[in-house]
Amino acid sequence: MSLYKPLLLDTFVLTTINEELITYKLRGVIYYSTDHFTSRFITETGSVWYHDGLSTGQRMVYDGNVSLTNLETCQSGVATCAIYVIPSQAEPLSHQNSDLPC
Repeated sequence: MSLYKPLLLDTFVLTTINEELITYKLRGVIYYSTDHFTSRFITETGSVWYHDGLSTGQRMVYDGNVSLTNLETCQSGVATCAIYVIPSQAEPLSHQNSDLPC
């Protein structure tokens, strides 16, 4: 059992800036457990990718779809940091398959 409480996460956050409604989308979560950090990356299409430098090295491992994944915990880790972004309307694709992480 972890001593830390996980963050309560939403897949998006709405806020108003200069009278304009802005949507921030969840794109990453950092987890902490036993002196070690792991992470998940969430693509625009909702695919979740897991990374642990000790076990996956430089690779990310597919971890399901955001709508079916508990993002507040990951293996023995708890969510300690959430990364939200404002999606660009015209982001260039950096890969042939835009659903794969770098």
